[in-house]
Amino acid sequence: MRRMGLIAALWAGATAASAAPLPEPIAKADQGLLQCYAPNPAHKTCQSLASYQQVDGGILNRVVILLAPNPLIIMTATSPVQVAAGQVCGPIRSEDLAAATFTIAGQPATADQTARLRQKLQASMAGLIGRKACMTYVADGPQQIAKSTIDGVAQPSADQPVIWVSPAQGYTVGP
Repeated sequence: MRRMGLIAALWAGATAASAAPLPEPIAKADQGLLQCYAPNPAHKTCQSLASYQQVDGGILNRVVILLAPNPLIIMTATSPVQVAAGQVCGPIRSEDLAAATFTIAGQPATADQTARLRQKLQASMAGLIGRKACMTYVADGPQQIAKSTIDGVAQPSADQPVIWVSPAQGYTVGP
């Protein structure tokens, strides 16, 4: 049930009114759609769900990410992004990890659990902090492939399928 609360919050951010339309390739977010990464249509799950919102002349990307399937650990984080030359790019920032929230087995993580999860994430991502991550979306039948780069270097192991979904379709973050 808590997962649906996260999706509702993500939906609220995705549907907030903005001064100007979002650019391609994220324009569908203006219609309230979410990006579902690594979708499992049979179970209506995603490895992550992303929304975009224009705020104060910039774009914020809010993402809900599956960190572990058992116990189910989900992180929610928000980061600034820019769109240029058909890519969605943003810095990997320590402060975004420090502000992330977590649920464990559908319940909000305790302060101690949150501190440990943030510490583990900071350690595992230390080599990426301050670097620029970009996504390019390439058509692949009814879905797209999100192709990743870090500081302009392709990261094929991070490439994944992505589809746009409506919250009404019932997709959640999960295994």
